[in-house]
Amino acid sequence: MNNFKTCLLALNFLAIWLAASLAHGQSQDVTLTPLAAFNNATTGANPYDPPVLGADGNLYGVLPYGGTNGAGVIFQVGTNGTQATFYNFSNWDGSLPVAQLLFGKDGTLYGMAGKGGTNGDGTIFEITTNGTFALLYTFGTMTNALGYALDGSFPIAGLIQARDGNFYGTTYSGGISNVGTVFQFATNGTLTTLHSFTGNGVNHDGAYPYTAPLVEGADGVFYGTTTAGGTNNDGTIFQVNADGTFTNLFEFNNTDGLNPYAGLCFGPDGKLYGTTSAGGTNHLGTVFQITTNGVLTTLYQFIGLDGAYPYGGLVTRPDSILFGTTYGGGVPNFGTVFQLTTNGQLTTIYSFTNGNDGANPFAGVIRDANGNLYGTALYAGDQGGYGTVYRLSFSALLSIISPMENELFTNSVAPVTGTASDNAPGSSITNVYYSLNGASWTNATTANGWINWMGSVMPVAASAVLTVTTNGVGSLSPNYNGSLLQAANTNSIAIYAVDNGGNVSATNTVNFVYGKNYAITATAGTGFVFTNWTGGTSLPLTVLTNGLTVQFVMASNLTLQANFRDKTLPTLSITNLTSGQRISNALFTVKGKAGDNWKLASVLYSLNGGGWSNAVSGNNWTNWSAAVTLAPGTNTVAAYAVDPGGEASPTNSVSFQFVVTNQLQIRSFGLGTIAPNYSNAW
Repeated sequence: MNNFKTCLLALNFLAIWLAASLAHGQSQDVTLTPLAAFNNATTGANPYDPPVLGADGNLYGVLPYGGTNGAGVIFQVGTNGTQATFYNFSNWDGSLPVAQLLFGKDGTLYGMAGKGGTNGDGTIFEITTNGTFALLYTFGTMTNALGYALDGSFPIAGLIQARDGNFYGTTYSGGISNVGTVFQFATNGTLTTLHSFTGNGVNHDGAYPYTAPLVEGADGVFYGTTTAGGTNNDGTIFQVNADGTFTNLFEFNNTDGLNPYAGLCFGPDGKLYGTTSAGGTNHLGTVFQITTNGVLTTLYQFIGLDGAYPYGGLVTRPDSILFGTTYGGGVPNFGTVFQLTTNGQLTTIYSFTNGNDGANPFAGVIRDANGNLYGTALYAGDQGGYGTVYRLSFSALLSIISPMENELFTNSVAPVTGTASDNAPGSSITNVYYSLNGASWTNATTANGWINWMGSVMPVAASAVLTVTTNGVGSLSPNYNGSLLQAANTNSIAIYAVDNGGNVSATNTVNFVYGKNYAITATAGTGFVFTNWTGGTSLPLTVLTNGLTVQFVMASNLTLQANFRDKTLPTLSITNLTSGQRISNALFTVKGKAGDNWKLASVLYSLNGGGWSNAVSGNNWTNWSAAVTLAPGTNTVAAYAVDPGGEASPTNSVSFQFVVTNQLQIRSFGLGTIAPNYSNAW
């Protein structure tokens, strides 16, 4: 991970082309204007961070490669497209400048170079807008026995200036474990290390804070990310105070995201928002929300067509709309600019084409007072493919708050709400229109000049057949009359806005699901008890399937089966044997009777403790029989009956005697005749 140039330039992206519809939550007319392109040799190459907008109306940024000395440059670009190389690095003053510049409170630009300086570990510098440069600090001034720069090395995340006037930042490496630091830099040139990361994939600490500037909360606490570390070695979110008090807030686990490259931003709601460069269900990166006490919510997981690998951070608008970029994905797979509502509705507002507009934005975007977005693309452009600076402008912005994409409604009236604004100078929204399922357009209403708008629709449900059965035990008591039930059905709402100049926004579409709630109660017959339902596992059941009453939204034609257990045991008797009875035939047929309040499944018998066999019956076990072969002496027959639910009667057994009958003949040997008719049995 220490070879930054190799890591970044060797990215080989392959988008996952999924045949899935994109989630829509916003719609506007967007225009991308290329403002600058780079040629490596003189103007530098490959911007990894967004520019900053100065009070003079110019954009300023850094390029890690190229320039006249090959060590990187600072550039200046006017919002009208004028371009100038503002400063060329020469290694003594730094090289490989990656970190985003910062306009300090004094109007001076402050920044860091990732390499160069006296020790080769990077520098902190300032430069005025008239080009006066000053070197403020060289990293690597203190090392330990292992040669690690204790004050940090390779600073690639931008500085911030806190309310206390001091600067705060991170280094990618260095510190006691050479996996990065958090530092404070005072305006008098003193650097204090606040935290040395020690993350190794086993402990909870983070490692390698990447191109992720810190962000300061209202309470003066700083928040940031590391791309690795934590017990899963998938990256962390941390907080640190100006006195060095450090807390690990969250550890990623790949499922909720992997390797956050970018820093965090605060939303108007006081929560933090950020991105992970990879991970999530589709392994293409995520957008997340986290509270200042460490509760994380995944807002969105990219699928490829909507973008992939968001390396850059987010910016937020006062109405909580988030803007960001993805390095890859989109159509035709060269990255995107997206916007996202805080309830997780994403719209891809621009897909890069690998032309003059650029390709593969590593950086996020910044936003000016008029709502325009500015950013950089890592590659392409019309100067040899070394990257661009661009502006995205909007003529109208329309957001839908409710319904959310694929939201389920069960009420007969569904509210439609959202926000609308117009970033074009001198323009304002005059109307918002919506349509349900291609029907006529209806005018929404507003009470605050279309900042918020509202309407309502009566969604349509489909019809389906519900078949209810039992397992033959007890009864079923449904609360419907057997007519066709309405199944869940997808409805579509289309919305657009109009401004006072007659301009019409792009039409935005949201799909939601509508279906009525149904409930069926199973009622057990006498002697039975309800056990469970089967056949309903594919439904969006709203209560436990095994409950006596099952509630559901009819999703499709369905058969539900109620299952009952028979609490009354079967009965069985042996009718042609009594205890101690003497039987003289070896081949004997045991007979009996059996009954049940429901029905019987079988009668099983056993002779003299042997295995159980099935008896036979010709009248549903009212009478049953079993042929047995007796052994001389005492024999025991046992039998029991079983119903289809598995309930068994008590085992009935009878012990009896089998006696063998023989005839004794006495014959006279020469002395007389045979004695007639003498016999004995034994």
